[in-house]
Amino acid sequence: MRQKPLRDLIIYCDRASNTARELAIRLNCRRLYSSANRGLRRNDGALVVNYGTSHSPNFSLGNKSAVLNPPEVVKRAISKRVAYEAFKSHGVPTLDFTVQRDVAAKWLQDGCGVLCRRDGLSGGKGINFVPKGSQDCPNADFYTKYFAKTHEYRAHVVNGKLIDLTQKKLQNGHAKGDSENSVSRIVRSLDNGWIHAHEFDVSSTARKAIEHAAVSAIQSLGLDFGAVDILVKYPKGGITAPVLAVCEVNTAPGLGNEVTLNAYVEAFKAKYGSTVQSRAVSLPPVRRKRVRRMVEVFVTTRKGNRVKRLRERLVYEDTGELVMRASK
Repeated sequence: MRQKPLRDLIIYCDRASNTARELAIRLNCRRLYSSANRGLRRNDGALVVNYGTSHSPNFSLGNKSAVLNPPEVVKRAISKRVAYEAFKSHGVPTLDFTVQRDVAAKWLQDGCGVLCRRDGLSGGKGINFVPKGSQDCPNADFYTKYFAKTHEYRAHVVNGKLIDLTQKKLQNGHAKGDSENSVSRIVRSLDNGWIHAHEFDVSSTARKAIEHAAVSAIQSLGLDFGAVDILVKYPKGGITAPVLAVCEVNTAPGLGNEVTLNAYVEAFKAKYGSTVQSRAVSLPPVRRKRVRRMVEVFVTTRKGNRVKRLRERLVYEDTGELVMRASK
């Protein structure tokens, strides 16, 4: 029999999300949409896990409530331009970027490829790769210099700690439109045939560098959790001294992998358990409902004997316990 869901733990996402739904099931808590006022009662002291929503919910959180990844912070992370500026100002290794078309054109003439990008999109959408030496540099919201990566990782961070690390690998050995300069090769997304694999080799030195970059990226944006995509270029002959570039931070990553999903569930459980006392709010006493029922009670006969008899008495409805009236 399923336990009653925790009312002071909420997974909030303003759209249909299998991941948000699965998290709510695993955590045995409420899953709310932006307009989900139905069934929403007292929220004092609630811990809300905001899963990738950039605008505030239309329900009140109440006193002492805490929000992981506040909407205004998620909004900054969604904008790649804002995120890259935050990375740069906090010393996080990231891609060279510009909003000026002439600068991007010069990169092309200097022998570098350029990714022309639309802002605010995810999953590799809105990216147009222009190979080095091209004379045509199309208009875009911003441009990033091509980073010749050898590997790409996704690092999941919750509460300042790395909870899971995967490497992006081809699911069937080739990407869609497979060629050296195809966007499906350069942008390693699920739609382009790439999956997140846990089976890979990485040295302790490289892992520490990846972890440090991921945690720093999350902190630079003011997030509590997220999945950081990191491009890595290993030198020839070894994988001990990588060159890193943080590509983006996902505030609503897909958690189709069971290992990764369980890592988030345990991390959110720990966060909930560590803050429940500080968020606790004293609730007003609840008046228990009383009803009259026939119950067995001891009575005294005329001869003075104590025997059990059925009598109508006032009892508490939830437990059937007799209501003891104070003697005058």
